[in-house]
Amino acid sequence: MAHTKVEDRILVTFDVDFGRLFHRYERGLVGIIVLRLADQTVASANRALERLFTDPAAEALVFERSLVIVDEIRIRVTTDS
Repeated sequence: MAHTKVEDRILVTFDVDFGRLFHRYERGLVGIIVLRLADQTVASANRALERLFTDPAAEALVFERSLVIVDEIRIRVTTDS
């Protein structure tokens, strides 16, 4: 996760433990997108990310400082505030 902070990037992962790390240590310091998908294929991940980035509400998000959890049904966002 250090590279994510240093390079001001967003981490995309299937690992839900990164959500816990965000809440405990990294809130507002990094951007994490957790994909909670039953089908963890590239095609499924791409569909989920496309749904996220085409959602009109996503335009207002600061992804570099937020935790975004995407599952098959909904998108949940935690920010630094």
